[in-house]
Amino acid sequence: MITRNAPYQVQCSVGWNKVADVTEYQIESGGGGKRLYTGPNAYASANSNAYCAGNYRVRACNAGGCSSWSADHPVTRGVLSWD
Repeated sequence: MITRNAPYQVQCSVGWNKVADVTEYQIESGGGGKRLYTGPNAYASANSNAYCAGNYRVRACNAGGCSSWSADHPVTRGVLSWD
């Protein structure tokens, strides 16, 4: 019988409500700083540290410009393992 332990991989994701007439969402680490995602989806996830900042904020953009940044929200974390 073969038993596999670590590696463990942390999966982090963020999500928000869709807004009408939006062409792009931007998310960045809470309080500003590192850009984590730019694109049309109302969610983002990664099996790495890419979205594992403690908090994130989001704004919506279209041809008329971008909204102000949202309040900071916590990142959802889960652990994937292969045992």
